[in-house]
Amino acid sequence: MVDKEARLVHSTFGGLVTLVDFLEGRMQVLKHPDWSPSFTHVLDMTGATNLDVPDDTLRQLAAMRPIFEPGALQVVVVQPDSPMMRVVRAYQRFAEGSARNVQLVSSFDDAMARLSRKK
Repeated sequence: MVDKEARLVHSTFGGLVTLVDFLEGRMQVLKHPDWSPSFTHVLDMTGATNLDVPDDTLRQLAAMRPIFEPGALQVVVVQPDSPMMRVVRAYQRFAEGSARNVQLVSSFDDAMARLSRKK
């Protein structure tokens, strides 16, 4: 979902998440008429149960040219006890030193609070 007024992209993944899911989500955002690279991105992974993306592929995803401007906030919502936490932390590590500003929170409310502090 792209919210032009809030300057926000909200993506949600559930169940088994694959590389194709990530790439299709990226293309949907790029094609959306209201999207801007200056928007903030909230990626909700709370419904994801597993990720079928090996670490080498995560490293490649983190190295891809970002679709958002350098430093644009990317908040990933993931439960601390979820199996997804390891994967998200690995992506965050791989993205260190890039133009990505990846931050982890445990709920959508926490993500919105993080965004309100950003303003």
